[in-house]
Amino acid sequence: MTAEQAVARYYDAWRTRRGDMSGVPLADDFRFLGPVASFETADGFREMAGQAGQAVTSFEVRRQFVDGNTVCSIVDWEMA
Repeated sequence: MTAEQAVARYYDAWRTRRGDMSGVPLADDFRFLGPVASFETADGFREMAGQAGQAVTSFEVRRQFVDGNTVCSIVDWEMA
């Protein structure tokens, strides 16, 4: 699976699966560091996404740039 394909699964989970990340490949050493919340494990992130996904009302990828294994996306999303 390419990085772009993995990212597409991630965005699909927000857009159509209400945050269900079960089909999204996350690394064994996954960590998420963000301005609102941080997670040390993939399981913790998946749990948060499943809860937060219920509030997502709109998710759109406006622009995306791919350079090898690096994917940079500009997204708009709204939450209730």
